[in-house]
Parts: sequence; structure tokens; C-alpha cells
Amino acid sequence: MMKAFKIFSIIAITLLLQMGAIDTADAADNAKESNLKVYNSTGQDIYYLYITPTYYNGLDWFDLLGEGILEDNKSVLLKDYVKYQYYDVKIVFKDKAECHWYRLDLSNAKKLTFYANGEKFTVKIDA
Repeated sequence: MMKAFKIFSIIAITLLLQMGAIDTADAADNAKESNLKVYNSTGQDIYYLYITPTYYNGLDWFDLLGEGILEDNKSVLLKDYVKYQYYDVKIVFKDKAECHWYRLDLSNAKKLTFYANGEKFTVKIDA
């Protein structure tokens, strides 16, 4: 089943490239490597952290925390992670509540901080 999914993903990406839905020139121009420190200031623990290039259209959402959690007022360093300009971000809490941000410009980002203001969650990007 996993092999079929991988084949489907490859075919889907190939079709998107052919249709021009993925701007490879822009992705290549913005390709680079840099570290990103992710801070949790939400008042609760983050159980899942997903940061994927916008160009992938949500096909590859992998939990960057693995078996761990990002506790409140703690951080995690993602080494050589930012290679493109735009990313989609999703965080998931213990109660399965989710927050999404789309097309965040992380090209010069060194720090990404999640905040809570009452019921509203925000993200701050620092260079």
C-alpha cells in the first residue's frame, strides 16, 4: 500500500510539473540550506509539527517531532531544513486541535514562534 502511495505521489508531482502547477524555476532560484529554530509559546504542548514546502501541495506531511513532543516554552532546531521560500505549516495539540498557516515565507527565517492569544494562535517569523 505504501509503495502504491509513493508511486501515486511521484506521478502526481510529475503531472503538476508538466501542467506548470509547481514553479520549479522559482523553487530552484530560492533553494538554499539553513537552520530553523521553532519555539512553542502557545501555553500547551505541541504533539505534531508539520512544515512542508508549499510547492508540494500537501502531498508530504511528515511529523518533524517523530516520537517526541514540543513542550510549551521549549524549542527544537531543524538543521538545514529551509531550502525553499514558501512553506505550509501545521501544528497539532494533544486534544487533536490543529492550526494551519499557508505559504509562509521562510526564506530568511531563523526563528519560528507559535503564540496563543486567547483562542487565536499566531506565528511569528524572525530573520
